Formats: sequence, structure tokens, C-alpha cells
Amino acid sequence: MGIDGEDDSWDFGTGAGFYVDATKAPWSKGYNMYSYIRDELPAALFAQFTQLDGERMSICGHSMGGHGALTLVRCLLIHLTPLSFPASCLSNRTGF
Repeated sequence: MGIDGEDDSWDFGTGAGFYVDATKAPWSKGYNMYSYIRDELPAALFAQFTQLDGERMSICGHSMGGHGALTLVRCLLIHLTPLSFPASCLSNRTGF
């Protein structure tokens, strides 16, 4: 985005991986990952893949993605089914 200091640290600016919306200028112009995941990404997916059912959706993630999924669940009314050890599920044994 060309903001002074956005590339100075691994945990802030372009290196940040937090699922939040920035609230202060100049960051709030483009650092809005919460809104992107909550609004823009689902809209784009449903527009591109018409076979998706918006009434039956979930979010999951691994590592930081798992943290993001949990963060979003606290803020949204969506269903979460944690998948902790997929190899132990009968239906997944052929994949592991």
C-alpha cells in the first residue's frame, strides 16, 4: 500500500497475519482482513461457484489459520467443527 513503516517488522503491516480490521488511518484504508474473510471472500466464492450452499458453510485453518478461524467464530454466528486428528477418522484413513 506504500505506507511508511509497513515493511519494517514481521508482525506488523505487510507481515501481520491477524484477522482484524485496522481502525486508524492510514492503515484502515487497506488492512481489513476481518471484513475480507467475513464479507468479500464468501461473496466472491458464492459468485464464482454457484453450487456452494451459503446456509451450510464452515471455516477451518491450521496453525495461524486455526487461530484466525477461532477468532472469527467468536465474532460470527457460524458453526465450527474442530478437526484435531483426521487420521483417526475411519473415512480419512485412506488419505493418511
